[in-house]
Amino acid sequence: MSTTEQELQLRKQHLRAESARLRGELAHQAQAWEPVFSAADRLRAAWVWLRSHPEAVVGAGLVLFVWRPRRVFRLAGQALSLWRVYTDLRRRFRHAMARGQA
Repeated sequence: MSTTEQELQLRKQHLRAESARLRGELAHQAQAWEPVFSAADRLRAAWVWLRSHPEAVVGAGLVLFVWRPRRVFRLAGQALSLWRVYTDLRRRFRHAMARGQA
């Protein structure tokens, strides 16, 4: 084996060792994010369940409407306001993107 091949083999070993060290470091750092990812997974699972059981959402809305009608109307007004803000921002963003400003 020539010295060039030996140097390449040695470099390859160093790179593999460095990659293993970096993978271990990344795994250690990712542990700090585990609670965040776990909460996001639970939220996604709840969203999937709600989307597959719309009758539960309608039933909860009806119970809330019978129990606290004023609160339902207030929440509906706030939701409508938020929806309008969202659609306005989305329209402005798309317009800016079309003109190349964002």
